[in-house]
Amino acid sequence: MLKTRLTTLLGIRYPIISAPMALASGGGLATAVSAAGALGTFGAVNPWGAIGTDYVQDQIRHIRSRTDRPFGAGFITQAIQRAPRNFDAALDEAVRVIIFSFADPGPWLIRAKQAGAVTVCQVQSFEAARKVRWAMTAGPAGGAGPAAGVQRGGRDARGRARRRSDPNWERSGAAGHRRRLRHRRRLPHLLAGGSKVYPMSRTGA
Repeated sequence: MLKTRLTTLLGIRYPIISAPMALASGGGLATAVSAAGALGTFGAVNPWGAIGTDYVQDQIRHIRSRTDRPFGAGFITQAIQRAPRNFDAALDEAVRVIIFSFADPGPWLIRAKQAGAVTVCQVQSFEAARKVRWAMTAGPAGGAGPAAGVQRGGRDARGRARRRSDPNWERSGAAGHRRRLRHRRRLPHLLAGGSKVYPMSRTGA
């Protein structure tokens, strides 16, 4: 078994997290990934309101009926306000990991930290990563619970595909962000799919 800060933090065997893509990665996939020793996740909200509270609760129940391993729920951050009860459901069910993507997690991050969740924040620039890092390690909840993800090439802050012609494409690359963040060891970082870097930590850690 490969032991890293990530595996210790999440209680998993392998330092792998599946992507919580709304309506594409549900409880079935999350179960398989978690049961195999990594962290399975499912998408819990989308911008079009196609995911309701019943769906979120069903995915959680499905996963827990088939494995006792940790799993996570992912949120497109700017869409949470369209379905806040989905977020409430994940916290009420004490989902181990809450993932935020594409926007400033603001008060949602604080609530997740206060609920005791390990939180992951995907961001699209080094500057945004620094802001999220402060939120992770400061504020009323104290400690740390999240992670900041810096995405290379993949998508911008609105979730739109980023092209190689983008002047920030290479500068925002995963390798570049890893070099810039490597001295910030308070939060562990996860490099995913060649495109993301996630600094991570746990509430009260």
